[in-house]
Amino acid sequence: MSKLHVNQINAKGSDVTAMTIDSSGRINQPVKPSFLARRSAASISGTDYTVPWNVTNGDLGSFDIGSNYNTSTYKYVVPIDGIYCFHMESITNTNIASGTLQLREGTTAIQEAHITNENSTWQNHHISVMRNCSAGDEISCYSAGSINWYGNWFGHFRGYLIG
Repeated sequence: MSKLHVNQINAKGSDVTAMTIDSSGRINQPVKPSFLARRSAASISGTDYTVPWNVTNGDLGSFDIGSNYNTSTYKYVVPIDGIYCFHMESITNTNIASGTLQLREGTTAIQEAHITNENSTWQNHHISVMRNCSAGDEISCYSAGSINWYGNWFGHFRGYLIG
């Protein structure tokens, strides 16, 4: 039986640490693609729109490992092929008979959640999907219908490479 004893693995031809392993066997992958985008304003409103999560710079707990989330287009550009998990969550108090929250790849919905709120009370909505993605795929959140979402600490869009 052979054993490989290492505590750090670097990317080939560089000093970038791809993985560390502590003495208990816990693995850290400090450059594994992941992000948490938030909105710099409390209210996000419109009709049939890409939800504008525009903060990944550390404010409101946001981050973007790999710089793959575009805060101008509100889309995550997949850096490498693999299985990813994406999630959006926010609150709304919009009176709406029929709307949907979508996670999209390009302009195609890859997951949808129906939204009905008949009395303008606060409701929490969320949507998640695991997806086999290819490098270059663009993933975003889309609000179909006239829905007022909330940003700041009330909502976020996040994703990460599973493997």
